[in-house]
Amino acid sequence: MENFIKNRNSDIEEGKQLDISEYGIKSGMPIALYTTSGVWEGYIKPDEEAVKKGENEEKRLGMVINKLIYYIRVYRQDNRSNLFGFEVDLTRKGTTESIKFISYLGQKSNEDENPSITILLPEELESSRNNEPTKQS
Repeated sequence: MENFIKNRNSDIEEGKQLDISEYGIKSGMPIALYTTSGVWEGYIKPDEEAVKKGENEEKRLGMVINKLIYYIRVYRQDNRSNLFGFEVDLTRKGTTESIKFISYLGQKSNEDENPSITILLPEELESSRNNEPTKQS
């Protein structure tokens, strides 16, 4: 089991993960949804240039969740893996970049076997597997 699931409760308390299930429900995601602070701070929180373009946290999070739902509907039917990457175009430093995210379908925590999805960065998945701390963007 990945460290971000084993440590979910303490990670939420420490601000390393965020429960974004409320946003997921609004977008049609019927299961618990989490993201890492690296995703939130580096990509969901808009920088000054993105704010000038009218972007805010809710809009950017919606863009990520909607793309996740699209990938689940289109690609998950042929690929039953609980782990897959997807890309979202987001504004950073005044330009639009295609950002790669990882979706991990697993249980909510050691104590709760209900399903959940965690959205994280590729380097965070590697760090989790190597049991290393992650760099914040």
